[in-house]
Amino acid sequence: MNIITLLSYLIALAVVGYFLIILYLHVKFRNYNPIYHAVSDYGVGESRKLQVLSGVCNIISSLLLVFVLLCWDKDFHFKTAAIIMLGIRALTILGVLNPPLLFKEWGIVLIPDKCLLLFVCN
Repeated sequence: MNIITLLSYLIALAVVGYFLIILYLHVKFRNYNPIYHAVSDYGVGESRKLQVLSGVCNIISSLLLVFVLLCWDKDFHFKTAAIIMLGIRALTILGVLNPPLLFKEWGIVLIPDKCLLLFVCN
């Protein structure tokens, strides 16, 4: 099994993991209606940890898919656009998760408090 195949399986696992987490959140928290409420509403309260985990699954799948597309020797007409869009997708999900505030919440200090304002103002 080559690295591309292995990474493809990991991508599929991350996508299925995201789907199962969101399905679990929809079943467990019946006060949220997926039609009328944003999925980001799960990011507050007791569902926050699972919402963050679903975001991590999305970031992992996007970045691994970018790596696979870069290493894949097959070429197609929208390969470059797909790589750029997947990279942007990973960055936007990371921005929604707001890592500096997450680290601070978990007691990990990687960034001084004054620099946090740059992330909060985004």
